[in-house]
Order: sequence, then structure tokens, then C-alpha cells
Amino acid sequence: VDWAIYNVPIDGHLTTAHALVCELAYSRKGHVHFYRNERQPILLEGLTRAFEAFAGITLRVVFDRMATIVLGRIGSNDKPIWHPRFIDFFQYYGFEAFLCRVKDPDRKGKDERFIRYLEEDFVRGSEFSSFEDLNQRVAVWLNTIANRRKHGTTGLIPDEAWLAERDFLIRLPEKCFAVHEDSIR
Repeated sequence: VDWAIYNVPIDGHLTTAHALVCELAYSRKGHVHFYRNERQPILLEGLTRAFEAFAGITLRVVFDRMATIVLGRIGSNDKPIWHPRFIDFFQYYGFEAFLCRVKDPDRKGKDERFIRYLEEDFVRGSEFSSFEDLNQRVAVWLNTIANRRKHGTTGLIPDEAWLAERDFLIRLPEKCFAVHEDSIR
């Protein structure tokens, strides 16, 4: 899981769009959704969307050290201090949250390459009428191009490889985790 920030023309104005990029490690099936910011409720909503798109959840989800999920580190082994709401989230869905080391290309290289592919093949040179148009078009791109191409590293087609992977995913609960943000007024 990673964020990528793009400046894209939306309705004739250069607009900052934050792409939440999720990719399964075996099949390399990708999921992307664009948002206006990277706040914690947005991250949790995006992860929930990805779980639904993948029809399940991996046993381990790998993250960068996002401030929305990690408050800090403690001890000589840099044990993460998870954000309490994020603990509720990953316990609800039953996955292990894993933080990669800073600048660890072996851990997140797959995701970084997918982000570059997203930029080069979808974002660059495109214009959108709205955020809804941007998200509709990225969904079409995922379903007709990105997840249907022969992957350069694995030699597999992500959607086809996912068919073998999906039975190993954790089943989704009947109800989604409440991702809204509570505030006192």
C-alpha cells in the first residue's frame, strides 16, 4: 500500500490528486482510487475499497511509515506505536499490519513500479472533467489494461493469477468498518 501524488488537469484546473495504490504481491493485481487528501478516514476508506476489489484481504499488509497509522517508534528494534483507530481497523479485518524499513527497495519495489506504470500509462497527458471522471477512468484502465496485461516480472496476467490467489485471502466481514471521522462540534 502506498500513496502517489499527481498534479492533474481536472475541469481545466491543475489539481492535486492523491492516489491510494494497493497491489497484491503474488498476482500483482492492482487497485487505485484517487482522493483529495491522505487523512486517516480517507486511507481507511481506500483500504476498504481495495479489499472489496480484491474480494478479500491478505494476511499481511505492508505500509510505509504513514503518520495516519503510526504515531512513532519505541525501543532498539523500532517497534511501531500504532494509531489506536488503525489498530481497531486491522484487528477488525484480521490482517497483520507490517511497516517496511525506510528505503527498503526489496519490500516495496513492486508497488513503486506499479506507481510508475500508473503515471506513465494512465495519468501523464490525461485530462479529467471531475474527480468522479478520474476514478471512473482509472477503474476502466485497471479492468481493461493494467490487470489484463502480461506482467513484466511474473509473466502472468494479474487477473488470471488472482483467481489462484483469491482463495487464500481472508474473507470480508458482512459489514464494513466505520471509516468516518468523529469530531466534537
